[in-house]
Amino acid sequence: YHLSIPKAYIQLGRIDYIPDIIFWGMPQNIEMLNTLVMYLGGSEAAPVLGWWIGVLALIGITDFTKNIFEKESAWATAASLMAGSGLTTSISSGYVEWASILYGASILICLVYWQAREKKAALILAGIFAGMALGTKYTNGVILIAGAVIILFSQKSPTFRKILANLLWFGGAALVTSIPWWV
Repeated sequence: YHLSIPKAYIQLGRIDYIPDIIFWGMPQNIEMLNTLVMYLGGSEAAPVLGWWIGVLALIGITDFTKNIFEKESAWATAASLMAGSGLTTSISSGYVEWASILYGASILICLVYWQAREKKAALILAGIFAGMALGTKYTNGVILIAGAVIILFSQKSPTFRKILANLLWFGGAALVTSIPWWV
């Protein structure tokens, strides 16, 4: 349905309810991207977009791991992700798992940056990525919860007010970004 919904939207000439697809009410961030690239480049463009999302996720995770640990650990991380047949076969199939990985890695990178420098912009950006993850798949809510736990327990000089403000910045950005799929 990740590819059939965009195809239906293009055939209809608009975004509309499709009663034949039971998953129509799920969040559709990636389906919207697929609709755009399929409109511009044909049905083959959506799997190509999936490849690029996967490549971007691998580059981000590998570089992040290299910066925290070492080059060998980074290669092991990338190899571990690519070793399973589920992820490697889904990279070109139109599924949303690689987008979820990309958003999860982006949240983690932003929160590590926020932890080191206490820049509110990094916290808000992490919230935006969390909202994009929720707008991709509802089960990505676990990423939002993990981000909140990191914020809750990793502040340098925690006060109730500071913790609450940071959680609200993160959660508010996630809510605003994901609100189209809740409505």
